[in-house]
Amino acid sequence: MANERTEPLQLNLGSLRSAMSLTLHTHHASRIWHGRAPTEGRPGIIGLNGFIGAMNKMKRGAEQDDPYSDWWMLRIEDKLADTKTRLQ
Repeated sequence: MANERTEPLQLNLGSLRSAMSLTLHTHHASRIWHGRAPTEGRPGIIGLNGFIGAMNKMKRGAEQDDPYSDWWMLRIEDKLADTKTRLQ
């Protein structure tokens, strides 16, 4: 025990950092991910990337007891369940 070092523990605190990568192999996969920009006479379509961003905002709002976020999360959950039953 006499040889033990008593150096202070170094903590590297902060936000988590990571890198993600997504490889889309088809044109259809790319269109689903990115969606469609609005053009004359055609409305835009939100892509999966935008949907995930919107859902993350709602999730954070629901975690902070925002009633509108809760309401939207329940509506989307119902729509997803309805879509699942229709596709079966």
